[in-house]
Amino acid sequence: MLVDAHVHCFVWEEFPAGERWAFANNWAWYRGSLANLSGGRGGIFVPPLDQKGPWRDAAKVFPRTGKANSDPDGKFLMSYLDAMGIEKCVCLMVDWGLAWGEEAEFPVGEVNKRGGELKKKFEGRFYFQAGVDPRRRNAAELAETAIRDYGASGIKILAANGIAPDDPLCFPVYDVCRSYNKTVTVHTGSGDVAGFSYPAHVWHLEQPAKMFPSVQFVAAHGGGGLDGEWHDILQMTLTIPNIAVDLSEWQYPIPPNDWDPGREQEFIHVLNILRKNLGPHNIMAGTDFMGGESPEYNRWWWDLWRDLPARAKKFGYLFLQEEADLMGGDNARRIYETG
Repeated sequence: MLVDAHVHCFVWEEFPAGERWAFANNWAWYRGSLANLSGGRGGIFVPPLDQKGPWRDAAKVFPRTGKANSDPDGKFLMSYLDAMGIEKCVCLMVDWGLAWGEEAEFPVGEVNKRGGELKKKFEGRFYFQAGVDPRRRNAAELAETAIRDYGASGIKILAANGIAPDDPLCFPVYDVCRSYNKTVTVHTGSGDVAGFSYPAHVWHLEQPAKMFPSVQFVAAHGGGGLDGEWHDILQMTLTIPNIAVDLSEWQYPIPPNDWDPGREQEFIHVLNILRKNLGPHNIMAGTDFMGGESPEYNRWWWDLWRDLPARAKKFGYLFLQEEADLMGGDNARRIYETG
């Protein structure tokens, strides 16, 4: 059975105002990329020639920013799992506050406590990584409380919030995970739409993975997709065996649409390279699902994982069903102790 190794389940109040303003500003400077079109529908945005931008008023966008992503009771997440035929998921909680110098109305301690509540509510289907910003004075305490009291499978660090995982401030959090034999997940690749790319580069995982060799690290987003840093992951893991990857958000440029034939063959080629270097036991399928998403890309993505040996064979690659099972769910069960 499939496991989505990277989903989100937000409450609107956990987004600080600064985060929502950054999202609103991003929309105001809309780039009109084909990648933002769903299935090729819509049109290319052409900026007015007499205006430099922004082309929308961020203040008008701001009041509703994040509303569509809100899923306070987990209803949208469970509906998504049911619709896609996914057995269980790993939800990555996020600590947003320090990135913006302000606390959200719903603080990080409550965010992680809610993760524990959802784990009980959806027993056997919902597991979570607690969000902790290591720059907090009580970061290690937050991490231990989430693991010991709320049942977190480990800790999620959103490096794109401005804290690289090789910053010594992170080490007490890693030590907590080492003590409890839990996993550390780090956002890698491009910055979040309102974040920073440099601290999220995969190279920043090298030092902590060497310093904490008994801790399982996960490079969330696998370096940022087909056009990201996956080559660097290959170089780094030649001598560092305790780094796995999830391939969440890789799905968007791969399916064919009205604009181009898609990149399925390229993805199978890259997956083959990752499999041969990292090993199939270090690769996990995921999506980065959150409320408000269109299911089209995710449905195509999960169909590919279900039928991976046959899909790969079309392009001359041999993938065993056992390997597909590992990447499609069994690795997440082991790495995140989801049973």
